[in-house]
Amino acid sequence: MEYSTAISQPALSSIIPETCAAIYKALQQYIQFPKTADEWYKIAIDCEEKWQFPHCLGAIDGKHVRIVPPKDSDSYYFNYKKTT
Repeated sequence: MEYSTAISQPALSSIIPETCAAIYKALQQYIQFPKTADEWYKIAIDCEEKWQFPHCLGAIDGKHVRIVPPKDSDSYYFNYKKTT
């Protein structure tokens, strides 16, 4: 992700867990996590059977958030919707 975001690996190592924790805290009443190993296994099997994606334990759909990119960042912050 370092190259696709133009954010250093040490910064990403801090940002990603912090962001995941904030998302979980905000959405924990809406997100249900498996409680047993068998439930996790069933999810992995379902992902592989439906999408041929082995070892996957679930997915979250993305949401684009518009930002003001850093000056001179060129296309690093340009997405498929042709916005930054």
